Amino acid sequence: MDKISSLTSPSDFEKVFQSGLKVSNRYIVVRYLTRGESEKNRVAFLTGKRIGNAVSRNRIKRLLRESYRRNVNKVARGYDIVIIARSSLKDRTYWETEKSLLEVLRAGGLVSRTSPPK
Repeated sequence: MDKISSLTSPSDFEKVFQSGLKVSNRYIVVRYLTRGESEKNRVAFLTGKRIGNAVSRNRIKRLLRESYRRNVNKVARGYDIVIIARSSLKDRTYWETEKSLLEVLRAGGLVSRTSPPK
């Protein structure tokens, strides 16, 4: 399994927030920008201080990262993606987090309804 490429440059974040599209639900906000179909996705996971202390924020980021990792083969390629947790995600289980993430990605057209064959 390949490592998930991270979106780290401040200028890349600015491009995603300025020019990218936004889709959200009750628990998660996703901002994304097209880069090119042949390129790997670059992903960033953000949590604000409203969510709680560092332990809570890191737990949510771990849940989001694992949810994305397990479903990376379903996500379209060639995007810069910023996944932002809302405070309502704080008390959710892994399964609720994964379902919510897939729902948001599907609403943005980043995930197909059917999974590709293994």
